[in-house]
Amino acid sequence: MPTPLTEPSDLARRPELPPQCYANFGKVTRAKKIAIEFCLHHHPRLVLDCPAQNVWLSEQLIANGIACVAADILFPEEQIVTADGLLTIQRADLNAPLPFPPEAFDVIICLEGIEHGENPSLVIRELARCLRPGGVAFLSCPNVLNIKSRLKYFLRGSHYSFPHLIAGEESADGHMHLTPTPYPVLEYLAASCGLRITERYSLGVPGKYIPFLPLAALVKGLVHIGARFAASPRRRALQLQLVTPALLLADQLFLRLEKTQ
Repeated sequence: MPTPLTEPSDLARRPELPPQCYANFGKVTRAKKIAIEFCLHHHPRLVLDCPAQNVWLSEQLIANGIACVAADILFPEEQIVTADGLLTIQRADLNAPLPFPPEAFDVIICLEGIEHGENPSLVIRELARCLRPGGVAFLSCPNVLNIKSRLKYFLRGSHYSFPHLIAGEESADGHMHLTPTPYPVLEYLAASCGLRITERYSLGVPGKYIPFLPLAALVKGLVHIGARFAASPRRRALQLQLVTPALLLADQLFLRLEKTQ
C-alpha cells in the first residue's frame, strides 16, 4: 500500500540543502499528485525531479521505494547520495546541458521549471535526451494563452505570470519567470525532439475566471469563424484547440509527453 503524501510544511529539512530551498514550501498541487500517482502505478526504475527545490516530490517517491534524482540550481556542487541509495541530490541548471547521460531516466518530472530558463528549446531537448525511449515526461508551466493573459498582453504588453523585467528589481533568489512559452511552441519543440504529447490535463477552471467568461465566449466565437478560412485542416484544428477551456480558462499548462524515438 502506498505511503500517504505528507504536507510540504511537515517536510524534514535536509541539512545538506541551503536554506533558500525551503523559503517556499509550495502546495500539494493536482499536477504533483498526478505525477506521483503515475510513478506509484508504473514503478519506474529511475525518476528525475527537476527543478526539485525542497525535494518534497522526490521524498514522496523514495518513501514508496522509487529511486529518484532530485536536481536544482540551488543544490550544492557536490553530489549527495542517501544511505539507502534511493535519493541522489545533484546540482543542475536548466540554462545548460543537464549533467546526466543519455536515456538515463524512465520518468522525468519538470514542474514549474521551463519558464525560469532562458531557452525553452534547450530545456525540452535536454529532457528528451535524458529520457529513455518509451519513457514519460511531465511538464508544467504558466499558460500564457488563457483569457486573462491575452487581455493583459493587449493592455499592458506582458503575459500573465510574466511581469516586465526591470534591472535592479529582480527577486531575492533570482528565480524570475523569464520566458513565456505558448502551447503551440511547446508542441512544436517536443515533436522536434521526438516527444509526443499524450495528454493535456485539465486542472479545473478557477472561480476567478467567471468575470472573464463573456470575453472568452466572444474570443471563442470569433476564432471559430476565422478557422473556417484556415489554410489547412491542421491549422484549423490548432486554432480551435487554442480556445478550448483547458487553454482559455486555466492558469497552468500541464502535459504528459512520451519519447517516441
